[in-house]
Amino acid sequence: MSPWSCVQLSDPHVVEPGRWCNDAVDTETHLRDAVAFVGRLDPTPDLVLLTGDLTNHGTPEQVEHLADLLAPLAPPIRLLPGNHDDPGAIHRRFPDQPWREGRMDGVVEGPVRVVTLDSTVPGEPGGTLHPEQLRWLDAALAEAPSTPTLVALHHPPFATGIAHMDAMG
Repeated sequence: MSPWSCVQLSDPHVVEPGRWCNDAVDTETHLRDAVAFVGRLDPTPDLVLLTGDLTNHGTPEQVEHLADLLAPLAPPIRLLPGNHDDPGAIHRRFPDQPWREGRMDGVVEGPVRVVTLDSTVPGEPGGTLHPEQLRWLDAALAEAPSTPTLVALHHPPFATGIAHMDAMG
């Protein structure tokens, strides 16, 4: 297998242009810096994976600003929503992203397969994987059992030992 690399970014919490997240964090500058760093990597990563809380409130304006901030990245890029996001708004702005039965579940094929799972529960801070998603995951994994596979989602699929995180689900 030839070398393969993936960059994972998470929780950028993008807000409206020129604003700070919760009036405390300049998420725009942080994401711009991260995108610039990824752009300077040599070799270029085979995949850029953003695993949730892409925006702070999931509004169309925030999703559009996210698109502007991510524009310098070379594809392929895979987006996963988090509990602060509206998966539908993300999919409307990024129609090339997977959309399966109302969820952003999908597979990136390659020397390393990346299976992405949308763990969001509308209106809830915690996440879950539904029985149907787990059946789909089993089938996706069975399609290429000898290919290395990375499974990605926003919420930890296990108890972390961090009380406030585990309380969210």
